[in-house]
Amino acid sequence: MTPVVRAAADEHEPDVELVEVDVAANRDLAERHSVRSVPTLVAVHNGEVAGRAVGAQSRRGIGEVFAGASDGRI
Repeated sequence: MTPVVRAAADEHEPDVELVEVDVAANRDLAERHSVRSVPTLVAVHNGEVAGRAVGAQSRRGIGEVFAGASDGRI
């Protein structure tokens, strides 16, 4: 899934910065963002959760989360 997420993020540069988090090593962060399963994509805009996708997603679906978060639509 990582190559698909990276490709979608690349399409939205410089508005999107991709950060991968090891939820096992960062349980507090996972809890703060209500991550209950992996993979979970959380889009943050201006410090607020702006979008979320849980489970396997298509490149288009991931791109829609990024697009909505980068322009504040979500």
